[in-house]
Amino acid sequence: MKRHIFCSLFLSIGIVYSADIHLKSLALGVFLGSPTGISIGYFANNTHVINGVIGWNFGRQASLLITADYTYRWNVAISAGSLFLYAGIGGLVNISDHVDVGLRIPLGLSYFTPQIPLEIFFELGPGMRLVPATDPFLNGGLGIRWRF
Repeated sequence: MKRHIFCSLFLSIGIVYSADIHLKSLALGVFLGSPTGISIGYFANNTHVINGVIGWNFGRQASLLITADYTYRWNVAISAGSLFLYAGIGGLVNISDHVDVGLRIPLGLSYFTPQIPLEIFFELGPGMRLVPATDPFLNGGLGIRWRF
């Protein structure tokens, strides 16, 4: 299991450094729920965002859970800060004594604070495991990220 964690973190860091990503477009924080771990966001602009979480799933069997999603955001006008609704499509890898791979459709609400570059968001991720067998699932939680 430690080898899986090391390989996943190493692969994630490599992807970020190999892509032409500017720090002002990145956000980093925590996600509490399923999974509970590190949340990463890449903001191509205010409407197109790539999100990912690397963390632990504390379900029936503890496992390493990695999600990566493309999301489209709709701005909802409010007076202070920015409120976004978002939806997208992505993938999920669940590593325990076996490996599950699936697709998910993240749906959420995101709020950016007006004075500091902080994002608070709530997300639900219904989806379908495809490997080794088809099985529907629902994950999600609450996150907070600092946007650089």
